[in-house]
Amino acid sequence: MILTEWNTEDAIAFARKEEREEALLEGHEQGRVVGREEGREEGREEGRIDGLEEGREKAFREKLQTVANFKKLGVSIEIIAQATNLSVDEINKI
Repeated sequence: MILTEWNTEDAIAFARKEEREEALLEGHEQGRVVGREEGREEGREEGRIDGLEEGREKAFREKLQTVANFKKLGVSIEIIAQATNLSVDEINKI
């Protein structure tokens, strides 16, 4: 249809269709932006949790190594317990 042949109703319908398409595209873009930000935040939170877990595991391994070193040096179990905040039973298992 040639533009000059349009009546008012056709022009209004066309304009509304264009507006809907623009709004849809804008909504998609906003959704992508929000989705990306939510994904980043989830990734940061997972990274923090993983980092804390790794830190705790490393600290525990180091504590076990310290206990083993104390035992090799002949330090009493009671002193090791005081120094490491581990129970005598836990130290005896190492």
